[in-house]
Amino acid sequence: MAYTNIHPIKVTLGKSINYICKFEKTGNGKYISSVNCQYNTAEYEFEFTRKEMNDNMKNLAYHSYQSFKKGEVTPEQAHEIGMQTMKEFLKGEYEFVLTTHIDKNHIHNHIIINSVNMINGKSFSREHDRKYAPAWKELRTISDKICAERGLSVIQTDKGKGMSHYEWEQNKAGISWKQQLKNIIDETIKQSENFEDFLSKLRAKNIEVKYQDYKKKSGKCLGFKMPGQKYFIYSQNLGWYYEEKQLNKRIDIAVERRNETKSEARTRRFMNQDNRLKEFFDLSDERFSAGGLNRWARMQNLKIGFKTISVLHEYGFKDAEDFLNKYDSLTDEKLQNEENIQSLTKKINFNKYRLKYLKIYRKYKPINEAYKKAVFQDRYFRNHEDELLLFQEAVEELKKTEKTRELPNAGKLAADIKSLEEEKNKLISGNKSIDKKLKEYDVLKNNLAKMLLDEPENKLENVQKLQQKQVQRNKEDIYSFKFSYTNDSEADVSFSHTFVNERVTAKIFLKKKDAETNKAEPQGDATLEKAVYGLYAREDIVHPDGATGVIYKAGDKVASLTTNEKGEAVAENLYLGKYFVKEITPPTGYLTDKNEYDLVCDYEGDLVAVVERSCTSLEQVKKQPFQIIKAANNGNTDAALLEGAGFTAYLVSSLTVKEDGTYDFDSVTPVVLGENGATEIFTDKKGYAVSIPLPYGTYVVRETTTPHNYKPVDDFIVRITEHKPTEPQVWRVLLDDEFSAKLKITKQDDETKKTVLAAGTEFKIYDMDNEKYVEQVTTYPTTIVHKSYFTDADGYLILPQNLKIGHYRIEEVTAPDGYTINKNYAEIKVDSDTLYQIEPVSGDAIIEVVYENHPVKGELTVVKKGEVLKDYGKDFKYEMENLAGAVFAIYAAEDIYTADFQKDDAGNRILEYAKDTLVAELTTDETGSATIKNLPLGNYRVVEKTAPDGFVHKKAEQNVQFVYVDQDTPAVVESVEFINERQKVEISVEKQDAENGSTIAGAEFGLYAKEDIKAGGKVIVKADEQLCTAVTGEDGTAIFEQNLPFGSYYIKELQAPDGFVSSDEIIEVTVSYQGQDVEVVRLKEIFKNQPTTVEFRKSDLTTGVELDGATLTVLDKDGNEIDKWTSVKGEPHIIKRLHVGETYILREEFAPYGYLKAEEVEFTITDTAEIQKVEMKDDVPIGRIIINKKGEFLSEVSWNDMVAGAMDSIWGYVTGSLKDVTFEIYAREDIKAADGESDDYYKKDELVATIKTDELGIARTDDLPLGKYYVVEKETADGFVLDGEPRDIDLTYRDQDTPVVTFDSEWQNSRQKAKVIVTKKEKDSDRVLEGGVFALCAKEDIKNTDGDVLVKADTIMEQKATDKDGKIFFTADLPVGGSFYVKEVKAPAGFVTTEEVKEFTFEYAGADVPEVTFEHTFENEATIFEITKSDLTTGEELPGAKLEVTDQDGTVVDEWTSGTEPHIIKELEVGKEYTLTETLPADGYVTAESITFTVENTAEVQKVEMKDDVTKVEISKTDISGKELPGAKMTVLDKDGNAVESWTSTDKPHYMEKLPIGDYILREETAPEGYLIAEDVEFSVKDTGEIQKVSMKDEKKPSETPQTPQEPSKPTDTPKTGDDSNIRLWLLLAGLALCGTGGSLFLLKKKK
Repeated sequence: MAYTNIHPIKVTLGKSINYICKFEKTGNGKYISSVNCQYNTAEYEFEFTRKEMNDNMKNLAYHSYQSFKKGEVTPEQAHEIGMQTMKEFLKGEYEFVLTTHIDKNHIHNHIIINSVNMINGKSFSREHDRKYAPAWKELRTISDKICAERGLSVIQTDKGKGMSHYEWEQNKAGISWKQQLKNIIDETIKQSENFEDFLSKLRAKNIEVKYQDYKKKSGKCLGFKMPGQKYFIYSQNLGWYYEEKQLNKRIDIAVERRNETKSEARTRRFMNQDNRLKEFFDLSDERFSAGGLNRWARMQNLKIGFKTISVLHEYGFKDAEDFLNKYDSLTDEKLQNEENIQSLTKKINFNKYRLKYLKIYRKYKPINEAYKKAVFQDRYFRNHEDELLLFQEAVEELKKTEKTRELPNAGKLAADIKSLEEEKNKLISGNKSIDKKLKEYDVLKNNLAKMLLDEPENKLENVQKLQQKQVQRNKEDIYSFKFSYTNDSEADVSFSHTFVNERVTAKIFLKKKDAETNKAEPQGDATLEKAVYGLYAREDIVHPDGATGVIYKAGDKVASLTTNEKGEAVAENLYLGKYFVKEITPPTGYLTDKNEYDLVCDYEGDLVAVVERSCTSLEQVKKQPFQIIKAANNGNTDAALLEGAGFTAYLVSSLTVKEDGTYDFDSVTPVVLGENGATEIFTDKKGYAVSIPLPYGTYVVRETTTPHNYKPVDDFIVRITEHKPTEPQVWRVLLDDEFSAKLKITKQDDETKKTVLAAGTEFKIYDMDNEKYVEQVTTYPTTIVHKSYFTDADGYLILPQNLKIGHYRIEEVTAPDGYTINKNYAEIKVDSDTLYQIEPVSGDAIIEVVYENHPVKGELTVVKKGEVLKDYGKDFKYEMENLAGAVFAIYAAEDIYTADFQKDDAGNRILEYAKDTLVAELTTDETGSATIKNLPLGNYRVVEKTAPDGFVHKKAEQNVQFVYVDQDTPAVVESVEFINERQKVEISVEKQDAENGSTIAGAEFGLYAKEDIKAGGKVIVKADEQLCTAVTGEDGTAIFEQNLPFGSYYIKELQAPDGFVSSDEIIEVTVSYQGQDVEVVRLKEIFKNQPTTVEFRKSDLTTGVELDGATLTVLDKDGNEIDKWTSVKGEPHIIKRLHVGETYILREEFAPYGYLKAEEVEFTITDTAEIQKVEMKDDVPIGRIIINKKGEFLSEVSWNDMVAGAMDSIWGYVTGSLKDVTFEIYAREDIKAADGESDDYYKKDELVATIKTDELGIARTDDLPLGKYYVVEKETADGFVLDGEPRDIDLTYRDQDTPVVTFDSEWQNSRQKAKVIVTKKEKDSDRVLEGGVFALCAKEDIKNTDGDVLVKADTIMEQKATDKDGKIFFTADLPVGGSFYVKEVKAPAGFVTTEEVKEFTFEYAGADVPEVTFEHTFENEATIFEITKSDLTTGEELPGAKLEVTDQDGTVVDEWTSGTEPHIIKELEVGKEYTLTETLPADGYVTAESITFTVENTAEVQKVEMKDDVTKVEISKTDISGKELPGAKMTVLDKDGNAVESWTSTDKPHYMEKLPIGDYILREETAPEGYLIAEDVEFSVKDTGEIQKVSMKDEKKPSETPQTPQEPSKPTDTPKTGDDSNIRLWLLLAGLALCGTGGSLFLLKKKK
């Protein structure tokens, strides 16, 4: 037995792993295993995988355990079972740690599994712990299967929920509460008629049953409690088989089974209702021996046979052979897929393993590198021990998996895994499809086999004899055909068509109604749904085919009908016949209908496809009345019975619950309680009332009419569950309390009529009947006697105790803040006739009184002041006075709330005025003031909106705050004052140039009053009186500086500025108010005058053409710049307003492009209005070309040191002048005249000049017009390359100060150079050779220009080796005219040096050739060695020896095994020593001495021969004395026990040659007569050519006593372990058996 379970680990993963891996529990760690991780680092490996694959795991891991029955398994077996279970469960895709604990009295396994799949990143819960497939269930199934295979016991549990180990042990003993309860429930189900009957029978057995919440999520469920049990057991905890839905199904099945006949029971047990193809019934089975069942089975076989043929054709097979071929093909495909899946799985798992450790390696590699570099490595290791261990583990694992040191690419590896998995999944999917197909084909195959065996009951002709009756006419299928003449050879034309008819079926409708209302509407809480009816055969129901016979016997149950919410049910696809319907289980709230309803479903002709019948079942709802007695609870001993109390009832199911948790009675209609449809019943004089019988349901009853001065009782519940219409439920006595009420005083604002939400208003209550103030006592938290009562923050108070019936006066003592006290006291009468409310919690009556107060208000006065004209002295004078007509706006300076502290729906105080809201507008009167009253208390902002006429609006504002004083001050008074500035006047004059409007300084003007100016009716300034003067400033403006009032004025010029004519013009000005936004009224008048004019021109000195682009400046006598401009052709420059009589200078700052700057010109301005003229003329510069021609001449030669066999030379050249180099100069563009109008000097590409270098290498030309040119070299000196590229020369204009533009440049010609190339090849081949060393040498002396010898003849100038392409490119810079040659200094490795020399002369090849190439090819032959391995004696080639050739460094150059021909080695390096070594001699030969040889510089074949001697062994067979014994049969065996040679000894030792080196055994098969067989002698054949001797000695037999010979044991025919004597016989028999099977199959196939 193995019990399994699993649960998640959310926090304590490390502790859990440490616990299960304790050495004292696991046999000192013997029984600890892990997969895809290491147990000592599993916590961190789990974490790493979660972060890499899926970092959203709520659970860290899962802990599973597996326990075994005591004494049933060993620790090793338990551990093995645990590992097998996990491998099947997890399929190698999860990391887990498995341990086996052996420290308890029973052996058990612990397994901790990572919560994420290390391959695809899916969570464990998603793959294994789904709602309808929990992990424990899957795990238990696998564990049980493995245990069963090993012969261990398995726990048997119900479906649905797992059980604990303790519970399983209790169940086994039959003593657990659950098991006892299950047994009782199972037994009760067998006895019950319906679910209600089931519950009733359980209660009769003292089992408590109730509905209750299950885990507050799943809704209501059944709870059971047995006698003596403390708690209820949920049906869910018993397993899904015991949930209410399953219990109902089980009861229905039990009822059906109890009512069925024996024949029906047999039919049910044997008849498979599945529509899939079934196999034939075996008629030889004794179960079908009975006549009726035998006929039934035969009929079924006919149907199966018919369907088999139909299915065969549906699948598209031509015949049975075609089908069998397809079957074999599918089987082969499946086997091949399975092999491929297994192969892919291995690859996937291997790659996943690599990927895991690759990720770990890369993640922790930086930590390992840091560890290597750490100064304190011990400390670093302690801090990073887990990471370093993981890294080291990854390194070790990767060493095992990777063949090279290069690590794989993680992305590619993941992609490979994904690709392999897709391929695997495709194969698995394909196999699933094949399995499904084969499962169908298996049945088809078996049926075909039986049909082909020709069993009479399965013959196809019997199947096709089925007849049809009671069928409907086929109206849809119409067969049309056309009969026309075909030909004269056909006497008849045939037409055929098959019509198919469907069976006529019956359909029965059931309708359920209330027996009282005759409607399909239930009463009360009753329902017409889930009523169960049985449909029974009134007579035998016979199959219409005429062969099948009776389907249902009379009284058999045909179907069950369950009504829906409308009380309806239907049964379809019935056979025609007579039926009746009877109710089995009534719906909730109704009694069972005992009637049987007959329904006759007769055949109605071939046009009626479905015969329909219906019936109606009427049911009585359960009913019962209830009764009550109403009395007064007035404290007397005998309660007074109360008449006239009215009661109303509501169905609880019809009510909705409001937010406060109470029922909403207003939205529904009460139920009828009394006669004639009355919904309210009343108590009589005796306080008694009784309802009419109410239908099944739960009702809430309310006292809706209460006697005067009494309180109603609480609502109560009435449940009607029984049918007792004449027997009311037990009495309900209801007591009413005498009326009293608490007093609620609400403080209200008399303006808003809303509650003042402020605490602290004080009241006293005066009892007018008893003439004293009411005092009440509270005891919590301390005892207090209350004489005054205070409102709370909600603006009301409720007295702590009720007031008795009487008259009371409410007196306010203290008003709330912001209000005046209200002395108008309120009176109240406590009586049930006074309007009151019921407090929902305590049930107390509350009488509310509203007490109003008036809020305190604010009063504001605003005053306006400003300046008014009074007099004139040297200036005008003003005084301050009050002003009318100013308009002010009053704004809220803050949020001003209503005084009552009311709040809106969002909980914010209600605003009277929001901040910055306009409250009112005021206008000052003749007194200069304005007042507003009745403002709410708060902070206000007073803003001036409109200033009085003549004054400026400054947008001034002031804040005013109204603060509450006390409850006796009804108004708070405040005032503010505003002063405005007078609108000022400013009059000014501007002097302008009459031509351009520019302003002029220095003009003087006077301001005069046009008319009298008055103040207060008095003239203070007379008309034409001069008020002031002003002179224009730099901006040309003059301002009259006086504090002028509004009025009329005029201005005239008193003195003109220099250079302008005085003006006699007079300008009048009128000043008036310009509105409140203008601080100063500014008026400006303009006066104008004419300037002087001068004209300037710029021209070419030679042609006189007017020039563009000259920058000119005019300066005054002090050098100050007057004007600056750029000349424009055809547009003379004009200067105005120069001072008359002054001398000026015209200066050219920048000449026009292409010209030189001119000299300065002086001129004087005359006093005239006519235009005065001034002219300036410019000259042009010239160009010059100078060319200095150079070339290189050989000066010296030097050599670098030899490095690695290579050496080069350095050729030094000096630069000198070249004579007689000829150049031609051409125009690059049209060379134009500078003025832009005259003719061009030269056209583009026109030859301008030809020049030649002199002795100094100089060529020159002058007086060129400026422009762009190009020079072409036409001839050059010998030995140099002509510079044929045209060279551009830019002689364009430089600047105005450069009279000559010069081009002076040094040009150098390249020397003609030589390129020497050597190519090294193998002779008679295209193969190029690397490493050949060649020397470039001088054939004769090389001299410089002075005749000095720089290089002597035959001197090596450069030495190099060929590259990988077999090439050498010599870099020596050879002079023209020299003779040279190339020779090979050293051949490439493995080749023979050639003596060939290549000569060449470097001659001048003409001015157009920059480089002359000399190419030379040398061919070499490889060295060839012929190595022979021969027999020392015969001299013949000796195959089978392993040989190698090594160089001087011990490097193996070649290795081979000798054959029958000599071995050839090419390209051994000349001059080097090599060693030929025999690493393994041929069998029977001795290893030869190594041979060292040197490679000669020759192309002929060089030969090396190595000779081997054979091994020699001499074997002696002697007696004890050493004498040779003849007649012994001897055998030499090799180390594998194979016989090498056998012989019979003679009187001489046996001689053997060519025995391979190794270990051997000398065995005596038969001893000479009279001697004992000696023990085997082991000997070794060593690697030596000497004769090796082996000796075996025999002892003589001792004298023996004769004994009776025993009969040898008889051989057995059955194989035994370790004995293979008869295995072949058994294999032969098995083969014959298989052949027999094949033969049978062949015969079966032949029978077709």
